[in-house]
Amino acid sequence: MPGLTLERLPFNEDTAKYELRLNLQDSEQGITGQFEYSTDLFDAATIARMCEHWITLLERIVVNTEQRPSEIPLLTENEQQQFKIWNQITQEYPRHQCLH
Repeated sequence: MPGLTLERLPFNEDTAKYELRLNLQDSEQGITGQFEYSTDLFDAATIARMCEHWITLLERIVVNTEQRPSEIPLLTENEQQQFKIWNQITQEYPRHQCLH
């Protein structure tokens, strides 16, 4: 419209409206985003892991476009290795005694 000037204003809030929200914006540099979350429910380390899982998901979608997103593991390679270590069962238990 002639004579109309638009200006983007910053949108800052001190409290989260939702328990967890991902905001994505399209910009000249590409898509940028941020997680907004309730600090009563999440800590920064948990949100950082969610960010890593989001990035892992996007990277794996790009590599295999035919795979369903629900079939893509969200864990990073390091997390997958850690779970393998945690799940190694090498201890034999006496069969004649109770485990507890």
